[in-house]
Amino acid sequence: MKPNRALFPILVFLGGCSYGPSSSVIKLGYADGFTPLTFLFAEYFTGLFLLLLIAAVLIAYTYFRHGRTDIWNMYMPAERESSARSGQAHEAAATEQAPEKTSTKPRGDGILRMFACGLSLALVSTCYIVSLNMISASLAVLLLFQFTWMGVILEAVIKRRSPSRNACISIIILISGTVLASGILGGIGSMDPIGVIFGLGSAFFYTINMYLLGDSKTEMHPFFKSLTTLLFACVAVGFIFGPMLIGSGGVDELLNPSLIPYALMLGIIGCALPVSLFSIGMQRLPLGFATTLSSSELPASIICAVLIINETVMWYQWIGILILLYGISYRYMFVKGRKKPVIPFS
Repeated sequence: MKPNRALFPILVFLGGCSYGPSSSVIKLGYADGFTPLTFLFAEYFTGLFLLLLIAAVLIAYTYFRHGRTDIWNMYMPAERESSARSGQAHEAAATEQAPEKTSTKPRGDGILRMFACGLSLALVSTCYIVSLNMISASLAVLLLFQFTWMGVILEAVIKRRSPSRNACISIIILISGTVLASGILGGIGSMDPIGVIFGLGSAFFYTINMYLLGDSKTEMHPFFKSLTTLLFACVAVGFIFGPMLIGSGGVDELLNPSLIPYALMLGIIGCALPVSLFSIGMQRLPLGFATTLSSSELPASIICAVLIINETVMWYQWIGILILLYGISYRYMFVKGRKKPVIPFS
């Protein structure tokens, strides 16, 4: 039975929303005396543990239900799985016409690229968590969302061609929305410049991460690709920040029972849940459409900051948020001469 056409956009939208409460949860943890390094380790290693549990369930289910033991190939991309089913139905014809099979195991430059994805992902969280210790949660997420125009600039530099007219208009709209939404109109005296730099750093590394993920040549199933990327991110976090954690006495914080609720919440809403939802939904949607849907993180983060930690958001900041969302979707709404994207739900 084919899934409902609305299912995949809803999953991506919910995946973006699930990131929303994370900044407010971290702010609450800071109020309880925990440090950025503690949250960095707690979020990633708890998220990895939860994804490993999900992977174990998938592997066990597939083994006992279908008797398959190839962990890498049993959850192949949708197109290859469809081809495999077609080949089983028409074995003789498929044998003559089927293309040469390739393994879904990551190797060579694919492993290096996935390690780079994990490293950049770790740096995103590092900059974001540090910025939350210095600036408001709403401003931190607004700075993170500057990846929307940084990606346009990066694409122009890599491809050595000027951005399109629609991309330039989108950048202008995004910057205008950021000026309003950031609260600069109310004064900059309360803004920590170091926190702003780290917030922009999270956007920069997120841009790098998105580029590496989009350019990856590994043909793994999205869930196992995300799991492997998160594993490399944990390795990077442990290698780079492990000595700092030990030297600062952060190990005692990690063993503090009071950290468990924060670790579970961040592991679920910051890693396991969005990764799982995106792995199901994004492979069935055009990239631009999926990116627009995942921007639901922005209003979700602002709303959670208002409801959970009672941050004040002025009326002109809400207008700025709406302008930002419009700017994010502008590139994909008004493109002359291009047909509407066809969403493959086969």
